[in-house]
Amino acid sequence: MPLYGQYNPREVAQSWGGIDLLAPMDGVFISIEYAAEGSELHVGPAGDVTFIINNNESGIIRTTLKAESPSNDLLSARFNAGRRVTLAGYGNYMLKDLNNLTVVEAAISRIQRMPNLEFGDGQRAIEWAFLCAQITAHAGSSVVGF
Repeated sequence: MPLYGQYNPREVAQSWGGIDLLAPMDGVFISIEYAAEGSELHVGPAGDVTFIINNNESGIIRTTLKAESPSNDLLSARFNAGRRVTLAGYGNYMLKDLNNLTVVEAAISRIQRMPNLEFGDGQRAIEWAFLCAQITAHAGSSVVGF
């Protein structure tokens, strides 16, 4: 039976600290990277095997927005406020791919730093990086059988 799937980048919704992250840049505009492997393998001298579960679920989520995105103003304000008032710098990151069942959440996260700003004769991009204490993710699928 053939499989059919569909993907529309407009159907990927993300937010941080109640701020909708709008106007993503072309290409890869969201990257989610865990800080450590989920498990490791140890083999002893006699060939005995142990799987070691790593409980470090921290990581970094990067999103790239067009420079004209209104989200940049709101994120900049929250970052700057967080430098003066500690709790203002934290937020909940959420991603939902409405094409399928992919969901990502990081309940405790913080903007890593103000993004680098570049200027030129083409479309500008601004990349935001969120440090996350714990990332919970489900990589879903939209495949339908016929």
